[in-house]
Amino acid sequence: MDDNEVIFVTRGPKCFMYNGAGHNLKQYKSEEIRPRTLARVGGDMMVGVCKKKPSLKSWILGESKHKVQEDFTIPGHATALAVSSCGQYCFVGIGKDLYVWKLTSGCLLSVIQQHYQDLSCIRVSADDDMVITGGKDGHVNVWLLVDLVQASDTSERRKTQFSWTNHSNEVTDIYNTPQGSCGRLATVSLDTTCRLYELNTGSLLTTVCLDVALSAVTMDTLECFIFCGDIFGELHCINIYEGLQREIHANEPVNKKIKIHEQKIVNLEVNFDGSLLLTASEDCIKVFMLDSFSLMTRIDEENCCGGITNAMFVSIPLRL
Repeated sequence: MDDNEVIFVTRGPKCFMYNGAGHNLKQYKSEEIRPRTLARVGGDMMVGVCKKKPSLKSWILGESKHKVQEDFTIPGHATALAVSSCGQYCFVGIGKDLYVWKLTSGCLLSVIQQHYQDLSCIRVSADDDMVITGGKDGHVNVWLLVDLVQASDTSERRKTQFSWTNHSNEVTDIYNTPQGSCGRLATVSLDTTCRLYELNTGSLLTTVCLDVALSAVTMDTLECFIFCGDIFGELHCINIYEGLQREIHANEPVNKKIKIHEQKIVNLEVNFDGSLLLTASEDCIKVFMLDSFSLMTRIDEENCCGGITNAMFVSIPLRL
């Protein structure tokens, strides 16, 4: 693991920062943070959604654990959150509505309703060109970021770039490759499928049909594998190196299934240089070397704090 990156984890009423060896570098007092609502803002701040009250919680990375952090009240209980990589815009799912705030001013830019049920996940493309929302209705909507941040009448209806209705149950996670709006987009759902799209055209490239509800998705940096985590702690490694079939099924040789956790997988993430895969379950975190798939680090020392809800790689803060 690169010396310039650490693992940030939300677990119960606390947040933790670990190094590559699994040593606890910092911890922060917090509220319980909802899954799919943790994001980094700029270079030294994290933000997440409180589970039990309608507010956002923020932390300054590297500050003392005793320092009081900021709470920001929002119009309702949120279920999804994402922040643009430029750190300017925050996208929050509250019920069926997508709220867009400008972080530098606190101005509410727009409120958009396009889903028929609550939003479950939000992703901003790596180039800040597009915003992707997934909902409990099984729909995935793609928006141009510039259309969402134009300050105007918040009741104005904005048009989606793409709207996909391929899933028949809740969309649980979304992953966009580093190429951003020119790359690929993977979605997983409780309907047991993973779908891979070409983001700039909206074309469906392949559908992976498995036999268990899926809860997390990511890809390696070379886009040779799709990694899907399920609700029983198994990791599905789908090899797409030799080409994309229209459909891939659970019993095909390109699908390798590995039991790595005892509970639901809540996060999958590849680190910045593409060498490591982080898998986070409700009980523990594991970091694997991607070239050999050998276990490098296991983090489970804070079991008394409650279940893990979010885990992600972040570049090491200057204050640390």
